[in-house]
Amino acid sequence: MEQHIDTLIDNITPEIIERNRLKLKVSIVAVIWLTFQHCAFRGHDESVGSLNRGNFLEFIRVIASFSKDVEKVVLENAPGNASYTSHQIQQEILSIYRGRIRNVIRTEIGDQKYCIIVDETKDVSKREQMTVVLRFVDKSGYIQEHLFYLIHVKETNALYLKGAIEKCLLAHKLNIENIRGQGCDGASNMRGEWSGLQALFLNECPYAYYVHCFAHRLQLALIAASRDVISVYQFFSKLTFIVNIIISSAKRHDQLQTAYLAEIERLIELEELEIVKGQNQIGTIKRTGRPRTNCSFPWGRFNELFDDKLEAKENAVEERAKEAVRVKIEKEAAEEAAALAKKAKTANEEAKRMREAEAAEAKAEAAEAEAARKTAGLPIEGDATTARWRAKEWT
Repeated sequence: MEQHIDTLIDNITPEIIERNRLKLKVSIVAVIWLTFQHCAFRGHDESVGSLNRGNFLEFIRVIASFSKDVEKVVLENAPGNASYTSHQIQQEILSIYRGRIRNVIRTEIGDQKYCIIVDETKDVSKREQMTVVLRFVDKSGYIQEHLFYLIHVKETNALYLKGAIEKCLLAHKLNIENIRGQGCDGASNMRGEWSGLQALFLNECPYAYYVHCFAHRLQLALIAASRDVISVYQFFSKLTFIVNIIISSAKRHDQLQTAYLAEIERLIELEELEIVKGQNQIGTIKRTGRPRTNCSFPWGRFNELFDDKLEAKENAVEERAKEAVRVKIEKEAAEEAAALAKKAKTANEEAKRMREAEAAEAKAEAAEAEAARKTAGLPIEGDATTARWRAKEWT
């Protein structure tokens, strides 16, 4: 028998309300913590019998282990229609905090002028994403720069991008006429003089001056210089070669870690290295990335590890040299064995030919001797007459 909603609401006691609030609070805390730590929420198997139900549910389990009150109302102890742990609840909590953060940024801007910084790229799931960053001066006179929106765009033409940006700005009542600057990369759909994104905004707001991103311009200048200047090109080529040699082998990587640890200990003993918490961490160095996604080179780490990397590189070169010598020796031994086998085979064949020649010569001589005896009327070896003649001669 179904009950009227008013009856259900009247049956909710303050104790039930408190339990529901506690469950929701635990879910909110888990969402906030995992978000700030950049951790995934879901697990591969979130069933009750799973040994690892994912970060979100496992974090709630940890919280429940420290509080009996929480343990009584979460996970298996919560009613199936009000557990507040579903994926939809997680997304709703994230959406609420996302909206609150945007509202705080919107409140800081107020009616002041602002600038937009736009860039679009593909994420790891191959989805085209456009970021919208707002840059403005707060009430205290400090320049603030905040990520405001991350928009999934199906097309990358300037008109479509402009419509997506306008939609997110107008949704938060940000006047487009207050834009006083726009920054993006040098792609044709962004900086096009007539039909680019910056030109479309300039048509509506003549004070929205376009600035090609200085970091991107510096990057392009460095790339061009590294290609045109021979010495710079050789430097980066050798640098990349050293990095690739080290990180492509687990053995060489371990040698690098050991050498760096020994160097840190030596500098600490000489009091030439300051001991501060968080410093002197033993790490490694990343490969150089593509210009669009990962153009920065970790110079600090490379300078710290340069000597140790050279030592590891020397060890790698020495190992390669030893391996080359071993391969060369094995190859020479194999070639020598093959040559000896060939000589032995040739000698056997020559001996065989000599034996056959001697046998043929002996056979020919026997035939000549037999023919001569026959011509002279002498008995022929092997017949009965010869046997009787010899027997008579001996007697």
